[in-house]
Amino acid sequence: MLWACLIAVNEHLPFAVVAMGYLVGQIAQVIPVPGGIGAIDAGVTGALVLYGGKTSISAAGEVISHGLALLVPIVAGAVAFTLLPGEISRTRGRAQLPVPAPPVTPAPGPG
Repeated sequence: MLWACLIAVNEHLPFAVVAMGYLVGQIAQVIPVPGGIGAIDAGVTGALVLYGGKTSISAAGEVISHGLALLVPIVAGAVAFTLLPGEISRTRGRAQLPVPAPPVTPAPGPG
């Protein structure tokens, strides 16, 4: 996705360079920044610039890619969040139904 975002902002780096820049840039995850704000973006952008990308264009492509990567779970979570109340009420409705008693069969008598 990063490669496609870089092409969208007119940065044409080879796929292998983008893949290596992404992997090297992800090392920034180990930096203890609260919430990881900016560390991954700076790491990936820095790696792409080291491998020959233009600074502002590489940063723009990486920020767009990171935004899209965050958007996918947000959309999936919003769909689940809207469907959750209905599922909870259906489950509670099933749990409150009376359970029919099993039929009583007479015990065999002496005979």
